[in-house]
Amino acid sequence: ANYLRKKDSAGEPCGCKKSRKPVKTIAANELRNLLKKSKNKLLVIDVRHENYYKIKHIKNAVNIPRYNIKQHLNEVPSTEKELVFYCDDLTSPIAEESIRIFNSLGYNNTRYFPGGLNEWVEKGFPTRKSRPVKKKKK
Repeated sequence: ANYLRKKDSAGEPCGCKKSRKPVKTIAANELRNLLKKSKNKLLVIDVRHENYYKIKHIKNAVNIPRYNIKQHLNEVPSTEKELVFYCDDLTSPIAEESIRIFNSLGYNNTRYFPGGLNEWVEKGFPTRKSRPVKKKKK
């Protein structure tokens, strides 16, 4: 079927239907500026497999893998906070698919960084190796 997508960066089949509603995007420079100015109002989410996240990710990003979103929802503080999703680059559909999942759960302040980690690294913007995810205390 034409809605079946290629495998994501973790090798998992995506199998999500393409939504007709386009997602809002953000450019690398704008994302970098937002991270500098209003880090507390923004959550950058790396949707790649945790093994790739551990190797390198955008500074201050958290890892919520596409295949494991529902188990990580407690790490997303509020439906009001702006969420920016990324993966490797434009060729990988998992960030857009993750946005659609979050949108269906009531998170509507979302954007997609299509250049992903590859563009971020090419521009020389700050990256980090693995950062443990802080879990909310109940």
